[in-house]
Amino acid sequence: MARTAPDRRTHALPAAAVAVLLLGALTACGDGASSLEPGESAAGPGGVTGTAVEVRVPSGTITVTVGAPVEQITSGSRELTAPDGGALVPVSWSLERYQTSGVTGFDAETELAVLVGDDATPLTTITDAATPATDSRVVAIDGTAAVDGVSATYDGLEQVLGLDGSRDAGGAEELYAPAADGEPQDCSQGWEASPGADLDLTCTVRAWTLPYLPGVGWSDEGSTHVVVAPDLTLSTVTDPAGADYRASFAEGTARVAGADVEGAPFEEGLGGAGSFSVRLEATDVDLPVTWDVEAGFDLRSRVGRGPLDGRRVVLSGGGTVAGG
Repeated sequence: MARTAPDRRTHALPAAAVAVLLLGALTACGDGASSLEPGESAAGPGGVTGTAVEVRVPSGTITVTVGAPVEQITSGSRELTAPDGGALVPVSWSLERYQTSGVTGFDAETELAVLVGDDATPLTTITDAATPATDSRVVAIDGTAAVDGVSATYDGLEQVLGLDGSRDAGGAEELYAPAADGEPQDCSQGWEASPGADLDLTCTVRAWTLPYLPGVGWSDEGSTHVVVAPDLTLSTVTDPAGADYRASFAEGTARVAGADVEGAPFEEGLGGAGSFSVRLEATDVDLPVTWDVEAGFDLRSRVGRGPLDGRRVVLSGGGTVAGG
């Protein structure tokens, strides 16, 4: 079961706002106009301009744009009017999904709301399958209120971003840190063979440090999740006498953060029979984190028959995920 972080801020949802979500868009009156009460919302127009904030959730970046308050606004064929002494605020949102679906979210919904004083007016729930994930609504506020910011809740963790640039992201703060996560790094050095032999190999590794993993949930406070994906190709093995061998990957085991990875999903890599790729995970760990792999390869002589022909050589090596 996925772990979730508790909400750090509770916002009261006005009864009128809840009613709007249940009933859908307001039905226009006979004269084509609809009046909204404070805390209510209705489907909004396209092309909202105003103050934009970016909310980063495990599935992508949501850009929320809050427009200037107005007394009337046209949405489709309906004319919406503000409550007495109040205003209407158009709000739009758009989710740009991440492409690394094997690493980031996509398994939970994002509940999006605007914050007006101590109240949260729901805007939408962006599902993991929503395409396109963009739309707009109009929110009604009274004359003494103003839209202060945006709330986004993903799998139980709420973030609050103010229109003044403030941010309370809690356990999601790591999503905003600039990092080279996922960039291929060379890991070709330091590999050893048993029995001893010279190795002609290439190795690249991609690593991510993440506050959230699908199927696991948010990391514990002060820790992180790590995903390591090495890809190794063993082109040639040369024994001490100088005989060369072709290698075929047979099996492997792995450790991350000092713990065995049970059932590590080793697969034949892009380099064909003499290669492997594997995805390794460690949850709720402190950086730096080491990873180690032992991989068995079966050998066949390239010319004639050498002393290692038909035998298995075991490669051992690894690296370190240092973090930001």
